[in-house]
Amino acid sequence: PPPPPPPPPPFFFFTHQPPSPMLRSLVGSEMCIRDSMSTTDEAFQGHYLTNLSVHTVLFTIIESELVMCARERTEGPFRFHWELPGANPRMQESLEAAAHRSLSEIVHGSSAILQQLKVFGEPDRDPQRRSIAVCYWGAIAPEHLQPQPPVVSAIHALAESERFAFDHRTIAITAIGHLKRALCNSSVVTDFCPTTFSIRELHRVYEVVFGTEIAAGNFQRKVRSSPGFITKTNTPPASEKGRGRPAEIFTNSRRVEVSPPFHFPHDS
Repeated sequence: PPPPPPPPPPFFFFTHQPPSPMLRSLVGSEMCIRDSMSTTDEAFQGHYLTNLSVHTVLFTIIESELVMCARERTEGPFRFHWELPGANPRMQESLEAAAHRSLSEIVHGSSAILQQLKVFGEPDRDPQRRSIAVCYWGAIAPEHLQPQPPVVSAIHALAESERFAFDHRTIAITAIGHLKRALCNSSVVTDFCPTTFSIRELHRVYEVVFGTEIAAGNFQRKVRSSPGFITKTNTPPASEKGRGRPAEIFTNSRRVEVSPPFHFPHDS
């Protein structure tokens, strides 16, 4: 007679059966993900429980100062500490959509152009649970903010290292580094301005962000010589008191790279 068939493998995940789908459950306002291979709650024991969130660092300039949107926490750990806008992505929602939703009470519509910054997932970033944050950053003109937006001075706030919740200070510092590199390499500066603007307004953004005086003549030549950076409009020039001839008005409809890039002193 033929030999008996071999015994079944000792672990079900070695069989040819397709694996069970990943179980997703919403617990409160948190999205929790666990692998269905954990067949019992005892085996689970919180080790596979992950809080997934999206946070956004949104910059603007108010009264010649670089600020970012942040508010004080009113409950839980780090109460009275600053936290960045955040949201838990919904089941059928993209991460970028969740980032825009995190700003829904701060900006008008989806006027902010966001870029993915980094994923932050150190095991100890949240004292209560395993937590992973997908972070975005962007810049916006103050005209697009809701009345009385929750903002803090970027420079002064980051100097107070104990005032931030979780690792949000690290996230903000990383975003400032990306902002400075983007200002050197692209036309992202126009995100800080209204639909139409003067070159002087762009120049002022660079001086505020980099904290240094920048030669106006060299800056204007660089901007004008970078294809697609600005487009002249038919808007009559705006008069600026005590500044000679009226300033020309420009607009920008797309993000372009600057080559060779601007060179300004920055530490990140």
